[in-house]
Amino acid sequence: MNTKNDCWLCGYGYGVDNGGMAPGEMHHDSEGDLICVYCENRINFTARIMDNPNLLQLIGAIQALLKVDGVRIGINFEETEAG
Repeated sequence: MNTKNDCWLCGYGYGVDNGGMAPGEMHHDSEGDLICVYCENRINFTARIMDNPNLLQLIGAIQALLKVDGVRIGINFEETEAG
C-alpha cells in the first residue's frame, strides 16, 4: 500500500512541490492506495477498450492522424440506461 500523499500510478500528489493536485482530485482505491481521477479514468478507458476489441482499430486510426498543434481528438462513450 502506498503511504505517501501521491497517486500510486503517476506520482503526482498534494501540494505545490508534488504536482499541485487538489484533494478532490485524489481518493483511495479498492486497495487503499491513493489514485488521482486522471489515472483512474485512464484505467477505466483502457478496460472499456479491452471489453470491445473493435475499438482498437478505431484508436489506431485516430493515432495515425497527423498531429496539429492546439487540436485534440477525444472519445466519449455513450451510456445507456438498463431498464
